[in-house]
Parts: sequence; structure tokens; C-alpha cells
Amino acid sequence: MSDQSHNRLPDFFILGGMKCGTTSLFNYLAQHPNILLPEEKELHYYDIHRYQGQTLDEYLERFPDKKEQQITGEATPFYLTHPHCPEWIHGDFPEAKFIVMMRNPVDRFWSQFNQMKRYRHYSGTPEDAIALEKSDGESRWQKALADPEYPVDDLKMCSLLRRGCYASQLDNWLKWFDRDRFLLLFTEDLLRDRGNVVNRALEFLGFNAVTDLRLDKLHHTQEYSHMTDKLRSELEDFYAPHNQRLADFMQVTLPWYIY
Repeated sequence: MSDQSHNRLPDFFILGGMKCGTTSLFNYLAQHPNILLPEEKELHYYDIHRYQGQTLDEYLERFPDKKEQQITGEATPFYLTHPHCPEWIHGDFPEAKFIVMMRNPVDRFWSQFNQMKRYRHYSGTPEDAIALEKSDGESRWQKALADPEYPVDDLKMCSLLRRGCYASQLDNWLKWFDRDRFLLLFTEDLLRDRGNVVNRALEFLGFNAVTDLRLDKLHHTQEYSHMTDKLRSELEDFYAPHNQRLADFMQVTLPWYIY
């Protein structure tokens, strides 16, 4: 790492999950005068560009120059899920902090599936995607665990279900970082009380609570076709044990069982 890069080191990462409000939180935090963020929210170093040969110095060039008492960070959602990202970030930025946004995994699944359809990244049915992940997903993840250079796109296209299994993803991160490096937040709370959630994030990052940020409605909200009752029931059954693990870990009642 060059000397010129030291004032660009990221202090925090918004890890995900995908379709959980990370763009909104990123934009809210960007309004704080001492939080200088890159022009792009998702820098994709650890899940794309590192594989393509981008150096750490080249990655850091994409962050703004910080002055005293200022911080910077980025928000690439697949970092939460990527099997090797915790180890790599620990090696590069062992003092970093992490914000994790989580959403009802059934709703998160449906939102991502519809996004994939809208951008023509997938042409099948949700049932097809589930069947593929259940039949082939685990073998792909085992290959990726054994080989850090395994093509990450293979994982992304076979992780619709996995991305909503938050407890197991956090387990992987907690092998490398202490629990106090993480702030765990819920999309449902952000929808109900944006000011409170944003101030929790600011306090976690070392700043006082504020009242003068412009907290517009969440970004990228879309209207989707109705999920069938059968599919919703199947997804709820699949996620039930994963949700229970998360609730036990956090010692809370998950908000999608309250609101």
C-alpha cells in the first residue's frame, strides 16, 4: 500500500444485504459533513475487480481524500455473502466497522428475483431458481470455499435463497472480527423510523445524532407482481430455522414478525 493511499482507507463497510435498503442508508450517511463517500456506492473490489487484477492501491484511489475527523466507506451488498471477503478485508483493514442491513428474507428474495427479471439477468420462474440453488448451490459454494479464485458470478447466480440466511453469513464474518465491530439493522425499522436508524448508524460510526439530514423515502422502491401464497409459504418454511438462529443470536423478536 502506497503512502498516498493512507488517507483514503475505508473506515466502514455497509455489507448488505442486497435489496435491504443499503442505497438509502448510504445516501443518508453521505449528507453528514464528516462522512466522505465515493461517487459510486458499490465499488465491488472484493467480489469483482480483485479477481480481474485490480490492486489495492487502485481500489483506494476510488475513495476521497480524508481530513482529520473525517471517515469514508463503501457499500457492496455481496460482501456479506462472499465466502472469502471477511478474511480479505481483515487482512487489508482490520480496524474497519461494518453495518449490516437485513430484511424479511421472503420479501428480499422476491425483490431480488424481480430485479433480475427486470434487467434480464434471469429468464426462469422463481421455482426454477430455487430448484437450481437447492440442487447445485451447495456444490458451487463448497468449490468456492476450497478455491478463492472460483468464479464469483457462479455464486451470485445461485444465491437467491442463501442471501436471506443472515445468521450463517454473520457467522463467517465473526470468525474474523469481534461482535462490537458490527451494527445490525433492519429494513423494516428504516421504513418506520428513518431518523432513529440513521442516528444509530451515525453513533456507531462515532458521530453525534443529528436532526437536519434530508431523509427522503427509500431508494429503488418498486411495485412487483404478487407472490403466490404457495411460494410465500414455501419460503417462510425454508427461512424459519434461519430466522430463529438470527433472533437467538441478536436476542430480539425480528421485526417482520411484529409489523
